[in-house]
Amino acid sequence: MRLLGAAQALDAELSARYYPSLYPILATFLLTGGRKQEVLGLERSDVDVTGGWVHIRDNPWRGLDRGLKSKHSRRRVPLWPQLQEILETHLATLRPGALLFPSHRQRSERPFTEIDRALSAAVAKAEIDKPVTLHTLRHTYTAHRLCTVEGGAPVSVWDVACELGHRDTAMVERTYGHVLRDRDRRGTREAEVRYETAKVLPLAARNA
Repeated sequence: MRLLGAAQALDAELSARYYPSLYPILATFLLTGGRKQEVLGLERSDVDVTGGWVHIRDNPWRGLDRGLKSKHSRRRVPLWPQLQEILETHLATLRPGALLFPSHRQRSERPFTEIDRALSAAVAKAEIDKPVTLHTLRHTYTAHRLCTVEGGAPVSVWDVACELGHRDTAMVERTYGHVLRDRDRRGTREAEVRYETAKVLPLAARNA
């Protein structure tokens, strides 16, 4: 996906380092479908490499303005192989602490609160014309997840709703009805949700 390629390129450019960990942050949004404060408030212990899950649960970093949306928000999401690879590399670069994505702007350990500017920079670098927000990445995950298979059968809408933190399937069926119809007509994709990162060329090279 071009957006991840752009984020990875921005992480490597010291002059454009809005956020040193933009690539793993956006990858986590895209490959968990998590809400903004859910992803930014993740602890390192929430990444269960052995079990193959990302746990979204209450923790001390989520105060009144950064808590989980509801009791249904406490859940676990599959740790897809691509995300595991990205997060293991990210974890190896971190200083001792608890947060998965600690802010580099604070002396004491605190989570990021805003990454909109960094996301906009990645969208521009990837030359994506359509508006992209963090909630867009949640929609992207859901649309792809609904087209995966588990045990040879299409993943259940209930499982996807649980991964998103919904209390029932109504919103998924209402919002992604067209996706469900398409998967019934065209069949399902591989069981692994995977976004390949595309190489992003510098502007000078692109215009040469």
